[in-house]
Amino acid sequence: MAAGSLTSNHVNYLVWRYLQESGHGEAAVKLQRDWNLDPQSLSFAPYIKTHALVSLVQKGLQYHDIEQSIDQYGKSVSPSQATLFFGPERETTFNEPNGDVNEETELSSTSPTQRKPSRDITSTRVIPSNSTQTSAKRNRKTNGIPGNGDAMEIDRDGSWNIEIEQPSMPPKRDPSVTDSPVPAPSSVSQAEDLGQIPPPTPVPIITKGNSVGMQSYKVTELGPGTSLLAFGSNNMVLYSAWNPTDPTALITAGEGICSLWNAPTAVGAAPKRIDLGDQGTTSLVTAIAWHPTGASLAIGIRDFSRPWHSQILIWSSDGALLHILPAARDPLFALRWNSGASLLLGISSNESTSHIMVWDPSTGATIEMLEMAQPVLDASWINSTDFVVCGHETLQIYRVAGNIILLRAYETRQRWEKVRYDPHCSTIAASAESEPWLALIAAEKDTLQTHLAHDETITALEFQPLTNPSAYPAGSPRLLATSSVDGSIRLWDARRPFQIVHLLTLGHDLPAMTLSFSPDGFLLAAAGYSRVLIWHAEDGGVPKANWSGSCVGWTNGANDEGDGQSSLDHSLSWDANGGRLAYGLGHQVAIINFRK
Repeated sequence: MAAGSLTSNHVNYLVWRYLQESGHGEAAVKLQRDWNLDPQSLSFAPYIKTHALVSLVQKGLQYHDIEQSIDQYGKSVSPSQATLFFGPERETTFNEPNGDVNEETELSSTSPTQRKPSRDITSTRVIPSNSTQTSAKRNRKTNGIPGNGDAMEIDRDGSWNIEIEQPSMPPKRDPSVTDSPVPAPSSVSQAEDLGQIPPPTPVPIITKGNSVGMQSYKVTELGPGTSLLAFGSNNMVLYSAWNPTDPTALITAGEGICSLWNAPTAVGAAPKRIDLGDQGTTSLVTAIAWHPTGASLAIGIRDFSRPWHSQILIWSSDGALLHILPAARDPLFALRWNSGASLLLGISSNESTSHIMVWDPSTGATIEMLEMAQPVLDASWINSTDFVVCGHETLQIYRVAGNIILLRAYETRQRWEKVRYDPHCSTIAASAESEPWLALIAAEKDTLQTHLAHDETITALEFQPLTNPSAYPAGSPRLLATSSVDGSIRLWDARRPFQIVHLLTLGHDLPAMTLSFSPDGFLLAAAGYSRVLIWHAEDGGVPKANWSGSCVGWTNGANDEGDGQSSLDHSLSWDANGGRLAYGLGHQVAIINFRK
């Protein structure tokens, strides 16, 4: 960039990136809304490296120090405290008696009673350069850097390292000029007499948290290699979901659609389609659920040519019809297998009443059907016999024991639309239907806690999957992700109700309509009409990858007549290997290759 080409866009982008990389997600979103809704679309954005602002400021400070050490005639002068860019520094004392590490180190000469520590910092440690430590969990960032504001380095765990450096001195120094008002040791004086500057003595690094290596990621564009599955104008995709064990099997379903696809992982290989039944224009798939092993698939279908008629079909993974379960009167909103796949739970509802149904999937027999006097919209299994349901002024826990028994009913006046249960922290999470309320119920407290989690309606919520719970550090954040029409994606710590771990955004004034964790929980994807972004779930910050539908003929859900998009359903699913995403919207499904 030429010296005269610096613009406000350059400065704002560097600040925006800095805010994200240092953990100030909310500030980044505010800047984005006031300045540019899609900073990544700026032409120079792909060329900006990680921590560019910090690097640029450091170089500028070094240049300032060099500039101040030379007078108008080009002769070297003694640098003084008055010429420092940030003014005089306070003295910093490091105490390491007998080589031991001091757990509580003063950062300045100010007395403890005069200093007000940051609320996010529990201790400040001096770590020798040869020490090795591992971090049990990621530390939250503070709003400011404690200490005297010396040179910064960003650690992998997101904390700031503050390292004291000596500014680079200009060439052709005058040996007669003393470099410091403080007398130097004789060895240093001899080196200066020879016109040489000895290497600086290693200084301990002040860190917040443990110091480990840092890795940065480049944002990868995923447009090339995308495959599109297109359907007719009378067909609307409501569901697209990969088989949980077979990375080549994909189900797409919706209005007049119910197809099983074999989508090979080889680049350029054409997917093969198997239609499940004769789906006419009057049929609507209202719910789907893969068997936990991927061996079969349950599908709820509503046929509008036959009033008051819905049914559940169970198909094998290769497209053979196994069972037709007894018909339900109202449309099915949810189908859920329990953990051992010994029971299948279904929720059907209309505007005023609902039914909870449980089947034995091995025989197709109905175990129990319970009628309720209010709409119920979703359900989630807690264990092999207990489940939680949510709906209009409803959050209840039931048990299947020959019949369906009510165990617990929570008093609420809210209309809850989605509910999830996490067995690792024994917590229920629910989101409201039309307002941005988030609810949490922890087993040990058994109380309903609610919070306005977003500015607008919550569109999705999911707990981060754990493939090896025993290796998960005790006390580490239990991630719960929510997306919203306001364009934000928030990662919460379910162990500490309503504490935000990361605040992410889809950008460009796009609502975040759905989200999905990869099967191993490592990645988080969020989608909204024309864009899909992928983040490292535990790191947050800058997206790891970006997909834009504009480069592959994506229609953003608009139909042939160009009707609005507000009523469209968005579906997002990772394959079993975490290598591909299926994003369904309108008449299309995009198969996005993440690991090219």
